[in-house]
Amino acid sequence: NQVNNVLCFPFIFRGALDVGATDINEEMKAACVRAIADMAMIESSDIVAAAYGGEELRFGTEYLIPKPFDPRLIVEVSSAVAQAAMDSGVATRPIEDMQAYRDSLSRFVIRSGLVMKPIFESARKDPRRVAYAEGEDERVLRAVQTIVDDAIAMPILIGRPEVIASRVEKMGLRICEGRDFEVVNPEQDERYTDFWRSYHEIMERGGVSPDAARTIMRTNTTVIGSMMVRKGMADAMLCGVYGQYRFHLRHVMDVLGLGKGVHDVSALSLLILPQGSIFLCDTHVTPDPSAEEIVEMTMLAANEVRNFGIEPKIALLAHSNFGTTNRQPADFPESGCRQHYLQCAENHVWCRVRRADADRNLSACTCADPVSHGPWYS
Repeated sequence: NQVNNVLCFPFIFRGALDVGATDINEEMKAACVRAIADMAMIESSDIVAAAYGGEELRFGTEYLIPKPFDPRLIVEVSSAVAQAAMDSGVATRPIEDMQAYRDSLSRFVIRSGLVMKPIFESARKDPRRVAYAEGEDERVLRAVQTIVDDAIAMPILIGRPEVIASRVEKMGLRICEGRDFEVVNPEQDERYTDFWRSYHEIMERGGVSPDAARTIMRTNTTVIGSMMVRKGMADAMLCGVYGQYRFHLRHVMDVLGLGKGVHDVSALSLLILPQGSIFLCDTHVTPDPSAEEIVEMTMLAANEVRNFGIEPKIALLAHSNFGTTNRQPADFPESGCRQHYLQCAENHVWCRVRRADADRNLSACTCADPVSHGPWYS
């Protein structure tokens, strides 16, 4: 009875209501059971693993049905029930695009689903090679399983093949080296000599000796991933699952450098709230930016936000608004805000700035609700 209450009824009703089913028939019940059985046979999600203290949940005597915390239940079971209702003729509102319906269900549990949708759709049309610096990490391996299932990238895992294979088996994942992903072994790779020599050429003026270059190229997976991107063996690289942000950034900058026309890098973070999504820049790199640096990071961030299908609306935020500190950059020169606004206007970026304190010039243009807060100055 408890299994029905937790795993079946909520999602049977969800699927039935979404297609306007006139009845909950045996076909819909059977579809529900098959979907639950299929879920029990695949690997557990990272959310379930975290909820159960990292316990490895694989089908067997101790794991016969999915855990109730599994966020995939609403997607898999509800869509199966909805499809069965349509196939059996009891649906009054048939769903034309089942994939779109599944995507809409996933947004109930994956809060980044809506904002990431344009990125995922673009990635599916043209999957790129993505190198994962921490290829042995369990979180990375779970993510790669999802990436392979959704066909949004061609993963390259940097790590020891035997460790990756052991953890894939331990976690019950379905991915397989050679078929689903490529492995770059730091301990033995035919490109090693070319990589360390290239790295030495880049860093020798920075005091990196040949021996140090050899050691780094054996042990630092962030450098390996960066070098793969530099040499065109990967289109992108992900790193930083563990370790300090600046540690990884320094190595990426050493190997890849800056893009054409860019003077400095900035960190762009996405904050997903119930009211909507907010992009924050710069959250990690430059603690005391000049007016020119703020202008550049704003324009670069705006370009990135447009890739998400969002027209950016920009405000500037100081770390202190009402005199809690006089330390720079709480006091931001008015000329900097004026320069920022003019360049935003030239590039057709929507921008508002607000005077925080009339007696203290312009306090780095406080960020507030652009609809209900003021006064604002253009």
